[in-house]
Amino acid sequence: MTIRCGSTGSTAYKAGAPGLALAAGLAAALLLGCSTPSSGSESGTDSSGGGGTGTIAEESSLFGASAADPSLVEFSTNDSAYITERGYTLWALKAAAQSPFISREVVLTKTSGSAEAGYGIVFCHHDAGERMLVAMIDAQGEYIVGEALGSTFSAIVPWTSSTYLRRGYNQDNTIELSLDSGARTFSLEINGNVVKSFAAIESDYDLSGDNGYLVVVSPWDSFPGTPVSVNFKEQ
Repeated sequence: MTIRCGSTGSTAYKAGAPGLALAAGLAAALLLGCSTPSSGSESGTDSSGGGGTGTIAEESSLFGASAADPSLVEFSTNDSAYITERGYTLWALKAAAQSPFISREVVLTKTSGSAEAGYGIVFCHHDAGERMLVAMIDAQGEYIVGEALGSTFSAIVPWTSSTYLRRGYNQDNTIELSLDSGARTFSLEINGNVVKSFAAIESDYDLSGDNGYLVVVSPWDSFPGTPVSVNFKEQ
């Protein structure tokens, strides 16, 4: 799978960042990390820059349940094969599916790796057409929400700085998504604070489906010396 790094029409991105795509062999449209930080407490960013491609792969083996706590999913890699010029996005469907989607609360903790690279959750994923919704944060205090359908990504909320996010490493940040099915509206909370409400895009597919996680490996990660490590804990 490949992604496009650049300023095309449907792209929401951070300059020079790794990205996300959902159809094998097709160009995609989401970049997931490594930007100049945005200004303001809740102000959106959509920087231009970059060019070229990155890679995405579903790598379930890298997302393992903790032996001590089955609700904790641990991701870690220092495999230099994932260091590429335009970055590498790794994802897995490791959480329980919901039909219909009601709510999901996950504590995200990055312990090492590039601070600029995104990490977060996949929700309402469907195999048909590779459809899913994504919410991510980085260790610099920014978040993004988007919808991927085939090879097209639509940013619902662009990369946005939030004072509610705890910055840096070994910081627990709780992301909660809930759905008002009657109004077909999602609500995003960060550490107990509502930061955004957004409408479901189109058909019923985005109101149910599989759930999972994703992590971006940045071109600036220092493998093998410093791994990218992120923990995900369902609440």
